[in-house]
Amino acid sequence: MTDKQKKEFVERRRFKRYKLEKSMECQFGFDGAISDIYRVKSHNIAQAGVLIESTMKVPLGAVISLEVELDKLSGVVEVHKLQSYSEIEVKGKRFVRMWGKVVRVEEGAQGEYLVAVHLINK
Repeated sequence: MTDKQKKEFVERRRFKRYKLEKSMECQFGFDGAISDIYRVKSHNIAQAGVLIESTMKVPLGAVISLEVELDKLSGVVEVHKLQSYSEIEVKGKRFVRMWGKVVRVEEGAQGEYLVAVHLINK
């Protein structure tokens, strides 16, 4: 982005983004098929979305679920303010599961994919 573009840039985000670099489990559905569960890394989170890094290309428009330990979100974001989530407990550990729609996919310099997920009600 050039200096001129930076000056003309208008912030369109409604919610503040919080840095969150944590491992999450991911699964997505697209065209009637469901992916295996695999690991992704989050970059940031907001009330209405998450930016993740994936080694797998996730199709634009796919419905995606992300799961992370509740402890990893503590102190970063108020979970009860997320647009779409549920809390689950497995073997004494508490997790947050979020659902969203893939709204942007960009290929990174190292072959990874940056995937923007807009949280939706499931």
